Amino acid sequence: MVKAIAKSIAFACILTMAGQTQASVFNIVATAADDTTEGGYVVTNDGEYNTDGSARTVGTGFSGQFVDTVYTFRLPDLNGESFQSAEFNFTVWLEQGVAPTADLIALRISDSNTVDGTDHQAPGTLAVDSILTAAGNSGGDFVTTGNANSTLNAWLGNNYTAGHYAVLALQAKWNPGGSRNRWLLYDDAGNSPPAILTINTVPAPSLPADFDGDGDVDDADFGLAFASFTGPNEGPPTLAAADLDGDNDVDDADYGLMFAAFTGPGVAANVPEPGAAVMLSLLAVSSTVRLRPNRGLSNRAVLAFAPRV
Repeated sequence: MVKAIAKSIAFACILTMAGQTQASVFNIVATAADDTTEGGYVVTNDGEYNTDGSARTVGTGFSGQFVDTVYTFRLPDLNGESFQSAEFNFTVWLEQGVAPTADLIALRISDSNTVDGTDHQAPGTLAVDSILTAAGNSGGDFVTTGNANSTLNAWLGNNYTAGHYAVLALQAKWNPGGSRNRWLLYDDAGNSPPAILTINTVPAPSLPADFDGDGDVDDADFGLAFASFTGPNEGPPTLAAADLDGDNDVDDADYGLMFAAFTGPGVAANVPEPGAAVMLSLLAVSSTVRLRPNRGLSNRAVLAFAPRV
């Protein structure tokens, strides 16, 4: 039933989410000049690695072995705001040979920034399959994941710990044959611009269900909750705050709490106890016919089947 309601208001939610503003942007630079905080490290399958920042590459080395570059980024304190999204940016230049393919792998979030040979081809979360390809990249390309990569956002959002290190790897995945088929992580002027991890935030909700922190519960908050839907016992959700009843998922019970809290734009939010939300969910089921699927969700429609208590 809630899924049907979600379909009827999807367009309205998309429009509202598109108009959101970000509270802050944090640009975290990986630079080998400051290895005590973050850096870029080259690792190969013979156990070798370096931390001096020279010849950061991904592909194959002199003997044809895979070469990866692993970056560490020290996660900043978000000053009371909430993580919203992230993007990973870098620049590449094809040095020579046939351009190899490479994946972006999220390895770990750790209190240590130590990188060594064991990080070569290490398992992790596949954030971008074939972020570098022969067909998709050329010399001096700026490469970015963008801030809508759901895998990277979920990995960082669910594990974010200020002061710890996000460890990301550009892992070679295909050897075209021979040696020195590799990308240099340089620009076309021969410089080695650092990789940058950009963190976007929103104000932390001062009230439950006010997910965008603007002091009310309206269609924008519903859009964020619907995007985080998991179903019962299928968590964790990508937006932890949407788990209003604290059972590690976002399902119809959480939507019942949201319906009860709905105020409309500019009206202070209020969330009832879960018991009241169950009754409101039943009211929502019995009154869904009042919604017109082609008109989106209006304040009047929500209040018609989910009155405040």
